[in-house]
Amino acid sequence: MSQDANAELGKYGWYGLSRIDDQKSRCYGWRVSLRRDGTQYVKTFHDKKCEGRETALELARKWRDHLVETVAPMSRYKLAQIVRANNQSGITGVCRYTKRHRRADGSYGENSYWEANWPTVPGKYGRATYSVKIYGEAKARELAITARSKALTALEGFYWKADTPRSVRSNFADDAAIEINADSVAGS
Repeated sequence: MSQDANAELGKYGWYGLSRIDDQKSRCYGWRVSLRRDGTQYVKTFHDKKCEGRETALELARKWRDHLVETVAPMSRYKLAQIVRANNQSGITGVCRYTKRHRRADGSYGENSYWEANWPTVPGKYGRATYSVKIYGEAKARELAITARSKALTALEGFYWKADTPRSVRSNFADDAAIEINADSVAGS
């Protein structure tokens, strides 16, 4: 691929584009594969049908650019509401934990708490915890749900990976946490 062709890929670079060179099935071309708001868009631009490798790449790039500019990715708020398969509390981002600790006398004790997690800026998250011992089971759970709901109202924009090339995403690999003192939040 020439430098001119790389420069002509535009602001999205290689995002969503891949090359297919399969001798066994005699399939040669460029594939566009994007997920936008839960829908997968896939289209292959065959070299032969497009009258050449460069033309196929140009048509694939134009189709990809059109998709990126006209079909919105999933919003960050909507993404944060998806209930995962391993969710046990029934509320996305809210979990109950029990930690075992050793006391000074050598015996063991347990502390249970409800924890709320939410995304803040790309690659970072917020967290608040509420002790079952302090608040009781129902109130600790309710406080965690409320903390998450309040935090999500401030969530803006789209899913950050949707339009960010992989090379840029790697800069966000270090997930830092923003801690909230649950006792100070509980009174609000």
